[in-house]
Order: sequence, then C-alpha cells, then structure tokens
Amino acid sequence: MKFNRSNPYDVAKKLLKEKYSDVDVAFIAGSFNRGEETNYSDIDLVVVFKKVEVAWRESFIYDGWNVEVFAHDPETLNYFFWEFDAKDGVPALPCMVLEGQCVPVDHPLGFNLKSLADRVLVQGPPVWDDETLNSYRYSITDLIDDLRDPRSKIEAMATIGKLHETLGNFYFRANNWWSASGKHIPRRIFKLDPELGKRWADAFEKSDTSGIEAIISLAEEILQPFGGFLFAGYKRISKNDWRLKLQSFQPKSAPETSEFILNKEERFIDHSILGKIEVRVANDNDVSKLRSLLNLSYKKLLNQGLNYNATFQDDSLTLDSLHDGGKVFILELENKIIGTMKMKNFNQVSTSRCLYISRFAVLPEKQSLGLGNHLLKLAESIARREGFTCMQLDTAQSAKQLIEFYQTQGFKIVKPIYYDGKTYLSWVFQKNLLGLT
Repeated sequence: MKFNRSNPYDVAKKLLKEKYSDVDVAFIAGSFNRGEETNYSDIDLVVVFKKVEVAWRESFIYDGWNVEVFAHDPETLNYFFWEFDAKDGVPALPCMVLEGQCVPVDHPLGFNLKSLADRVLVQGPPVWDDETLNSYRYSITDLIDDLRDPRSKIEAMATIGKLHETLGNFYFRANNWWSASGKHIPRRIFKLDPELGKRWADAFEKSDTSGIEAIISLAEEILQPFGGFLFAGYKRISKNDWRLKLQSFQPKSAPETSEFILNKEERFIDHSILGKIEVRVANDNDVSKLRSLLNLSYKKLLNQGLNYNATFQDDSLTLDSLHDGGKVFILELENKIIGTMKMKNFNQVSTSRCLYISRFAVLPEKQSLGLGNHLLKLAESIARREGFTCMQLDTAQSAKQLIEFYQTQGFKIVKPIYYDGKTYLSWVFQKNLLGLT
C-alpha cells in the first residue's frame, strides 16, 4: 500500500518506543490493515500494560497522523470486550485487537488476547427478542413515512441519515450478525452481500426522488422476512429488567453423526523420504505441539496480512477446537506433529451432508513432500466411506498458492464468504463426491 505520509506501522512502532516503552504488548490497527485507508485515516493503537489503575483513551497528532490510543491491562481489556462492545453489538475493540499487527509479533500475551477477541466475535452479539425487533420495525416505518412526503430537502436529508443508521443496524442485528455504524455500514454490507451493498450505495448516494424510492424499496425488502412495516397495532410495554446477563463463553458445537474412524491401512504412512508416519486423532496432550505447528505453518500468511485463526490461536483456543464438534487428525513423526487437519459434518452452501476441512497445515520444513495431498486423500477416503456427498473448505481470496493447490485437488469455488474480524474475504471450495463407496 502507498501512503502520502510516513508508513503507519513505522510511525506506530516509533511512538511505542518514545511514549509507551513499558507496555507488554500492543496492536497497530486501522483501515490500512484492510486496504481501505484514505489520506485522512488515523492509527488505532491498543496498548496493553501489565497493570493499570484505570483504562483510558487518548487522541493526538504524531508524525502527521491522527492517533487514537486505547490503554488497558488484560483484565480491563477483557471487561471492555464483554461489558461494552459485546453488549452494544459493535465489536470495535475486539476487531482492533484481532486485525491489528501485534508488537512484538510473537509475544504469548498477543496470542492470548487475539484468541480472546476471536472468542467474543465467534460467540456473536446478543440475539434480539421480538420486542426489540418490533421496536425497530416501528421506528423504521416512522422514518419511511417521514421520507415519503418530506417538508423540505434538509428534512429529507436528516431522515435519510437517521434511516441509514437505523436500517443498517436492523439489517445486521435482526440476522444475528455484529453491527456497524456510520461509514462502516456500507463497507460491512458489501462484505456480507455485495449485490445488496451496491444497491444500498446507489440508493443512499442519491438525494432526488429516485433515490428516496430506492431507499423505501430497500427498507421494505429488509423488513419483509421479519413481518414488514409496522405501525397499526404496535404496543410497547416496559419491562422490569432491561439488562442482559453476562454469558460465559460456550463453544458452539454441531451434532455429529460421523465417527471419523481410521481403518487399519490409514493409520500409518510409509513415506519414501520421511519413513513411517503415524496418523491419529489429536487429544488434549497434543495441544501445545498442535498450537505450535499451526502458528508456524500459517506465519507466512500472517506476513501477507492474513489473520487466519491459526496465526494467533493459543493453547486454550486450540483445546476448544478439539471439543467443539468433529475431529482433529495429526501426522506424527518421531514424536513431533508435522501435519494436521480438522474434519466435521458441516455445509456452507446447502443442507446436503458435507465433510468440512479446516485447520489444514503442514510444518513448513516438511512442505512440498506430498503430506498435504495425503491429508486430503485421507479426508476423501473417510468422506466416501461414511456417505458424505461432498467436501468443503475455505481460504482467503488473496491466498493464490493455496487456491491453486485446492483446485489441483479437484475443489471448485462455490461462494464467497466473510468472517467477522478477518482482514480478508474468503472463498468456499467444494469437491463433489461421485460414486460413493
């Protein structure tokens, strides 16, 4: 990326040395991490001390950049994650930590805090109840009625501005997605649904009659699955308790109908160069070694700005992956894990039974020896034996080498997908399994 000012990463690192040299770890965040920067973008800097009396936020100009600093220790950061951002439905601080460049890059606390941020995003925002849905339907209906016959252009513009926020928030939250505000609303809609994002931009960019008609049509389309516009018959009764209790993290698990059992021939590989490699299911005793393998294998992708979970996950998140549905397989050579993949019964595209592959990795020094091919062949063998109709996996749209590899293995792109907190968009790949055995 090109900047008319000094490189933001260099500026932030210089600032850390001059003003925050005693922090344990920091995260350099901002729109430049996602390639969305402008000449007036600022630097968001999350600094984490060992201990602070109170968390704080401060803003200033440094080396030509507007800088916003969010100062915490691990406990205050944890509090802000769950008590503010999660409950509000707009996960700004967790996204800063998850998307941000960690300084120093390999600090264990950085892995811990990125894993914590991912935990917040994976759990998702509080689900709206019928009362909240109806309240928003009513508010949007009221704004649309104001827009149908505005008394002046300035009132129409004010209504459009309010409707942009309200309708955007409804679209995200009614569908149980994290929300956004202001300029981030169209950006997020484009990521989740590019076609809707284009129509959203076309409608709100216009201030004439055609633009107003397009906005009304958009509102009608977005509200329709939830009952449409609402005015007549609406009644709101206050409740005694308006609080949402803090919920502890519960790993999401899908019911598994497959046991993913290895047959005798699949338990070992007689490799022409490496020798005898054991293939087995990972257990809790493998967590540290497995986490280390994933961190190392995905480091090249991290250097490309792609924040896959495997680039930062700690032992805790790795342990979770062993118990949230499916099975994790490993390749073990002389008591060292040199390859891994996770398999589960999941389909991103349809309701048919599909084997989904994730956390796919081979130790860097053991790559180009056919181990990745063997893992995918193993997955296909199990999938066919256990009656799956297809195999799926996903990867970043900019990971060209991985895309080419999966395509040589018979996988085809079937849909784009966006995961919260990621600096990239992904492709979902599918390989149909014909002639099941």
